[in-house]
Amino acid sequence: MTNLGALTPPPDESGGQNAASGNNASPDGASSANTSPTPSSTNNTAATPSPPASANGPTAPASPSQGLIGKVLEVASGQDPARGRKNAVITIAILIVIGILAAGVIFYVEYYLEDTKSQEVAERDDRNADKIDDAKKPFDWKLNEYPEEDEPGNAWVIDRKLTPAEQKELKSLGATTTADRSAVWKFVKRLGGWRFGRAAAAYKLQLTSEKTKPVTITQMSARAVNCKSDAIKTFLTLGDGGIENWDDVHFNLTTDGAPATTRAWKEKFDENGEHLGMEDIPYQKVVSLGGTQSPGFLSMTPMLDQAPDTLCEWTLSLKYNINSGKDQTVTITEDEAGIPLRATGKPGEKSDNWQGINGTWTPNTF
Repeated sequence: MTNLGALTPPPDESGGQNAASGNNASPDGASSANTSPTPSSTNNTAATPSPPASANGPTAPASPSQGLIGKVLEVASGQDPARGRKNAVITIAILIVIGILAAGVIFYVEYYLEDTKSQEVAERDDRNADKIDDAKKPFDWKLNEYPEEDEPGNAWVIDRKLTPAEQKELKSLGATTTADRSAVWKFVKRLGGWRFGRAAAAYKLQLTSEKTKPVTITQMSARAVNCKSDAIKTFLTLGDGGIENWDDVHFNLTTDGAPATTRAWKEKFDENGEHLGMEDIPYQKVVSLGGTQSPGFLSMTPMLDQAPDTLCEWTLSLKYNINSGKDQTVTITEDEAGIPLRATGKPGEKSDNWQGINGTWTPNTF
């Protein structure tokens, strides 16, 4: 009898266990219907395959810069970055240039705005400074009698005749030394008189300005007002001594009130150099004030030679401009103490003229 066990093929190494699974094979070798595999997922979703592992270990994530450049390469070349490098480099260069230009434009705009703002601030400050400067007076002035109060002078006038008692007192005074002149000056002041002649009748004018813009006094003129003829009754004069200084300017006033221009004395010499006296010439200088200019000082004498025994008030007009602008005028009518400016005529026939001769006072009649 043949051994059937010897005819059974050996079990397959990969699936031979199926024989022992208790499932009988079909005669034609087909598997039973119960051998169909059972799905592992209830929602029939296929499992996502895992990427192959690198031979050198895990792959590092791409840096942001590499990703940005890659995108630029793809956009610039329209193809894979490795095949469009030339076009990508050009694109990157263009982007760099555009960035530089944009930075330059931003810098220029910021600089322009800052410069414009600085100019606006400077212009505003200038306008404010101009307003402050325009509000200031064009100049300040001080006008006072030229001699100091204690300077006696050497000529005096009184607006009335001396009484017999006053004549006796005058004769008792000396007429030689400085002390004598000081005593006469006190006597005259007590009687309401004043000094007379040349610098003794002069005024000193001081001009100052706080303005930043330049102020120029281009012309000075004077005129006599409120004249009274025969107002001077007594003249007292000494032959020497007293104030000998020449004034800077003078005005030849007339009783009709006509404007008198500024004039000055100039020494006159002949061709051999011999002194011929003083020449009366126009004064053509200007007075500059404001800015960096120094204050102006002038001594000025109102002369009333054509009206003997006359007493007048007088006014001083100063024509000026600011920064070479429109001409304007300031008129001064009184001194710093508020006393009207005064001009006195020379001794005339109707006045008493006392002269100090040889140390004594003697009346002199014309």
